[in-house]
Amino acid sequence: MKKVVAFPVLLFSYGGCFEAKADHKPREAIAPCLLQHGQTLRESISKDEGRGPASELDCVQIPAFLQTQSSAEKSVTKSRINPAFFDSFSDAESSWDADGSADQNQVQVSDAASMANDVLPTIKPAEWFAETPSAGAKEAWQTYDAASQDMQMQAGGLVLHNGESLTLAGLEGHQSDDDQNVRQAAQLLSSGNPAAAIECLNGKTLNLDGHLLMAEALWTQAGPGGTRESLKHYEAAELAAGADVSNVSKQAAVALGHGWALLQLKDPNAHGKLAFARDLAQKDGNSAAIDFVDSLLENAEQVEQADSSTEEATWAAFVKAYVTSDQPVVFMCGSIHEPLDEASASGVARLKEAGVKAVKSVNVSETGPELPGGLQTLSSLSVKLPQLYLKGALVENWMKLDTKDLRSLLADAGANLRSEESEPCHGVFSDGLENWQIRLIDLISKRGLGDWDSKAKELQPDFPESPKTGSELEEAWNHLAPLVKDKLEEQQEMPCGHSCNTCPTKHDCQLHDAVGRADQRGTQNSSLSIWSICIVIVHELFGRTAELSCGPPGCVANTSLQAFKEGDLEYKMCTLSVMVHPTDFDDEYNVEKIEWITINGKEALRDFSPRAPKGCETNGNRTGILDSDLEAPNETDPSLLASSVRKAHRVSNKSNQSVQSGNGSGASNSTLPLYPCIRDLPLEGLVGEDGTIHVSGKISPAVDECAVNGNHLSGLVSVTCFARPITTLPPTTTTTTTPESEVTVSTKQEFKTKDSAHFRCKDPGCSAATMLSVDVYNLTSRKCFLTVRINQTDFDEQDGTTERIESVKVNRKVKASDFLPGKNPCREAIAFGSNRKYETATVLQKEDVTDEIKSGLLMVELKITEMVDECGVDEHLLDGEANVSCEG
Repeated sequence: MKKVVAFPVLLFSYGGCFEAKADHKPREAIAPCLLQHGQTLRESISKDEGRGPASELDCVQIPAFLQTQSSAEKSVTKSRINPAFFDSFSDAESSWDADGSADQNQVQVSDAASMANDVLPTIKPAEWFAETPSAGAKEAWQTYDAASQDMQMQAGGLVLHNGESLTLAGLEGHQSDDDQNVRQAAQLLSSGNPAAAIECLNGKTLNLDGHLLMAEALWTQAGPGGTRESLKHYEAAELAAGADVSNVSKQAAVALGHGWALLQLKDPNAHGKLAFARDLAQKDGNSAAIDFVDSLLENAEQVEQADSSTEEATWAAFVKAYVTSDQPVVFMCGSIHEPLDEASASGVARLKEAGVKAVKSVNVSETGPELPGGLQTLSSLSVKLPQLYLKGALVENWMKLDTKDLRSLLADAGANLRSEESEPCHGVFSDGLENWQIRLIDLISKRGLGDWDSKAKELQPDFPESPKTGSELEEAWNHLAPLVKDKLEEQQEMPCGHSCNTCPTKHDCQLHDAVGRADQRGTQNSSLSIWSICIVIVHELFGRTAELSCGPPGCVANTSLQAFKEGDLEYKMCTLSVMVHPTDFDDEYNVEKIEWITINGKEALRDFSPRAPKGCETNGNRTGILDSDLEAPNETDPSLLASSVRKAHRVSNKSNQSVQSGNGSGASNSTLPLYPCIRDLPLEGLVGEDGTIHVSGKISPAVDECAVNGNHLSGLVSVTCFARPITTLPPTTTTTTTPESEVTVSTKQEFKTKDSAHFRCKDPGCSAATMLSVDVYNLTSRKCFLTVRINQTDFDEQDGTTERIESVKVNRKVKASDFLPGKNPCREAIAFGSNRKYETATVLQKEDVTDEIKSGLLMVELKITEMVDECGVDEHLLDGEANVSCEG
């Protein structure tokens, strides 16, 4: 059993508890002070088993108040510990017999401690107590199992916490409160209120993170020059980190922060502390930390000259640790995906304009894996960000360079750039469309409609997920055309909007005629009409959007809207979405959140955090980052709501007006993006025949900054439906009579009897769903069958993991589960030295779904297991197609 030997712990009649600091620890960790209040030491005889030599121990910190006590009352015994241990506190010494053994006279600390340790009691040599200048203070060794700390606490019955005797249950409650205090202080500090953070932590029992947070808060409050008040908390954090000898990385990070603070304060101990941190970093194998310390030490003389040079030298040392000659590096506030200020957002935009696909970035705004503990204030240095380093050197004024010049420099430095050849000019037109659909639009814009078989064959090699036959492709275009027409009318960046190397100019484009004819055909045959999309842009007519907002933190917002109403249209597949503006949803602890949203009294969402940057700390340009190719989120969702959501984003992107920032003041929602909370939620079962929808939502009290028009909850509720004119014509037969003869002409109304749809998702363990529809007039005497096929991705289970289709649901009922497609085309291609083959597997073959599709709608949902994690089709791990056909 591993043993833990504690340093001397001083016990006082008034219940004080002192934890000694060690620069030279025993073989194991230093134990915490767990002795109960008012513990009386009782003499006994015990055998010292397995204790290491005392030469490993060196107590270097003794309370100063011992020097003020009288020695008259202290009992004198001969001591194996040099009396100088007590009388010369700065150079405490200890000595044992040569063989490291102890006397028979020892003092047992408590029966409870002995009970908690079957191997070795908690013991103390009776000779330990020598003449000291302290009255009433005694010392004892604690020795107990590393795994028995909880037992020790339980056996002891009472423990000291913040000067108070507590039971174990009471201590756990206080620890929970302590953790909450640390989280609250972290939020206050991140919001720029160090004074409130200090007040929150003052008088509380702090753990390692708490001490580091207090050190940062004190330092931030004092300004760039720092304060010595922070040092005691760095020391306490270092002591706490030392308690876990296995976590060398944490010890190195804390020691590095401590050394950095000492250096800023020009403390003579800075060099020694940094050297100690370097040794730990070397033990941990952290080359970046080693380089950082070396750079600090090299610039030590410059650091001591002036405050300004201190900042510059510190920054130079920090940069040197991360800049290499083989790849570009950008230092910024935030990440490439989420820049935290306007300058960094502009920097990301410039990199995108230059064609950068990926670049290494270092976030200097917070402590993280790249920023050592204690260096949080680097972001407040007088260094202008973002900074770009190419080939190890700073590029001056890189934000002002011409795009071509910047691209040239990046290319020369080996940056990962997009090809300039055949850059698409679709712009935001391609948002929400799949790759094969974009290519189909290109083909139609140049060749017009018709020749569907040829177009289908042309698409297949590059887009195997596209419709395989001409008839299927024509049907897919009929579904796509209304959305394309909407895009043509509302967007400027079109395949035909201007001259470029891949698209025709507007006067040559046949796309306008193609969607015009599709629209005209639908008008002429309204009695036969396929379902058309009622986009929420026409909410003035249908009342399909409503504002969801309320004022104070923790408030509840209520709104109502009419999803549909009686009239000449019938509605199917209605879905609801809720989007919110980014007010104060940026915390890391999930306390700034939307607590719940209900729809017609039924809970639809609980404890959701949008995790969005504060709206008042960004501007209209911020939304452009959402469209960045640099780690940008995929927006290929072809949902009904997609076009309206993207339109809201585009409106925000076009605005250059800055939003108020800094102090949590209000902002206008005209320049802010909308973040989805609920997206395309089916309303079947949630809305009655009258079409009225009541939506309520509540935010947590922690959402207390960056109100939009005075509202801390500011959002939009929108509903979309498929709609068509109400059709009452059954199949009919008519007779036409002419003077020459009587001719009977049978005219049978054609209704949709089959449908197909594509589904896909990207992540391991993800789910994908799609909707199929047929006309209810043809279901009376027909049998309907469903076939589902998927593309093979990572389903070979060669590593002994479960790589399967976890479930297939039809209208939320499980139709198949635990299906093994059995192949990984990527591995097969590597094994045979060939190109990847796109193979399919049939998950359901002509499954009878006659009962499920009686309403004319069929929802199909597939889910893959968590271990399906490679060899995706266009980066999608689940990719397939569902087909329904009604026969008879």
